[in-house]
Amino acid sequence: LLSEQYDARTAEAHYNLGNALFQKGQIDDAVAQYRKAVEVNSDYTAEAHYNLGNAFLRKEQLDEAIAHYQKAVELRPEHANAHNNLGNVLRQKGLPKEAILHFRKALMNDPGSVLFQNNLAWMLATCSDPSLRDGAKAVELAERANQLSGGDNPNFLHTLAAAYGESRRFSEAIATAQRGLELADAQGNIALAESLKRELVLYQTGMPYHEPIE
Repeated sequence: LLSEQYDARTAEAHYNLGNALFQKGQIDDAVAQYRKAVEVNSDYTAEAHYNLGNAFLRKEQLDEAIAHYQKAVELRPEHANAHNNLGNVLRQKGLPKEAILHFRKALMNDPGSVLFQNNLAWMLATCSDPSLRDGAKAVELAERANQLSGGDNPNFLHTLAAAYGESRRFSEAIATAQRGLELADAQGNIALAESLKRELVLYQTGMPYHEPIE
């Protein structure tokens, strides 16, 4: 029993040190500490794998990030953040079907998350594979995320505009994209503003926005 308590305290120390190093941007050192936490005490395994995934994502080593996120959700199927982050990386890897699956699982485990609602809505509205798109569901999710966030988040308005576009509700897509563009400009979010400008042209010509095929 004393040995188990010691291992738990040691694992917690490695885990907390890993978090501190991660926050300071010392990613390789953080990775080493998370690995030690896993070795010492299995109670920290799922969360350490999740943080290892975050660390490898920061290092842009996507395959390693995927492996650790997958391990985290295998150990803790209810880990909503791990499912969400895994979905984001799978999307970057050009695996939309798998990404949607994990966004759904993230939302199932945390139905009130506006971020998870937004991420799933974006995929259902803009996915390059038409068989995976669902405009009506995208609108439902995006409207809810926009409402819960107060209606002034340009990222959520970006998604809502795309959902309206996929549902051929182009007047609403145009108005929503224009509002998002105003907010993005006001916040100095140049990348988002440029995306909204390009997509606004599509809506004005009666076309939805879809992500390019990988």
